[in-house]
Amino acid sequence: MRVTTTSVDPPAVRVETAVSEGEVSVEILDGEQVIAAAEGADVAIPLPGAGLWSEESPKLYSARVTRRMGEETDTETVSFGIRTIAYSPQGFFVNGRKTLLRGGCVHHDNGILGAATFDESVWRRVRMLKEAGFNAIRSAHNPCCRAMLEACDKLGMYIMDESWDMWFGCKSRYDYASQWPDHYKDDLAAMVRKDYNHPSVILYSIGNEVSEPAGDK
Repeated sequence: MRVTTTSVDPPAVRVETAVSEGEVSVEILDGEQVIAAAEGADVAIPLPGAGLWSEESPKLYSARVTRRMGEETDTETVSFGIRTIAYSPQGFFVNGRKTLLRGGCVHHDNGILGAATFDESVWRRVRMLKEAGFNAIRSAHNPCCRAMLEACDKLGMYIMDESWDMWFGCKSRYDYASQWPDHYKDDLAAMVRKDYNHPSVILYSIGNEVSEPAGDK
């Protein structure tokens, strides 16, 4: 399911699903309250009076899709925020408001806890950065985990999701550069799919310390 902001004045979204069979209904929820509904696998839904998502006011809604085929019913729910972003020579704009990024780099590991992802640890890091005055995070050298996306959506932090470190040139014998030529397209597509409904994601990085642009490849 993909939820796309189509307008912020007045607020409106498009909800797209991959459903090709059966009857589909879409509900937009504010907490537990249904505030709008539509029928169909690809629908435009106006949301008059809805709040917009930003670092100052990270308002989130839910889209609940129900598919009915005979006696069977399937339901999926995703969280989303209503916001637009724009870039120009005049700067970066969120919902039409010029915004300066005060960012920090966050690596995937959790210090002495190791490289495993623990939701509580991820939320703690985002919360501490927010309290310290940051409004943006770069996921250094690896796509960020879902817990990071959810924390930044909820707490109001912008994300630059970074794909990997090098391209063709290895830094160590078995690092990702040894597999990059065969997998980068699929991995980039998977990263964008993962991030699509998260309003915190505002841009992507396709590499770090990449020296290859100086070569023929």
